[in-house]
Amino acid sequence: MEEIGPEEYWRTAADYRMKNIGAEWRNLAEGLLRIEALEAQVRAEWGLQLEMARRAAEEAGRQRNRRLRRAGLIAALVLALLLLTVSSYFSDGNKLDSIASSKEVQEARIRAVWHPHPDGPPQN
Repeated sequence: MEEIGPEEYWRTAADYRMKNIGAEWRNLAEGLLRIEALEAQVRAEWGLQLEMARRAAEEAGRQRNRRLRRAGLIAALVLALLLLTVSSYFSDGNKLDSIASSKEVQEARIRAVWHPHPDGPPQN
């Protein structure tokens, strides 16, 4: 058997692959090349306008999301204020007599006497 060099081996392998490709695959490869060429042509002609339209659509989506989040936040705040108002209306905390003034608190501290616990240790 005859020895072949690495360059010849790769050349014959490439030739074999090229010869082995069928007509259907060759047509498919040519079609894909045409599609890539058309895509490059469209990008060259319309690329800037397409990019601007894409950016405008993304910005419109961001603005819509911001409006929805803002509306949800406002609704949550209104609901929280409503619940706070209703809870304070039904609680006893809205009576003015139950709120001690600072003067009353100071007087109560002066009158307060510490009484030891009956189970505590005796004091000398």
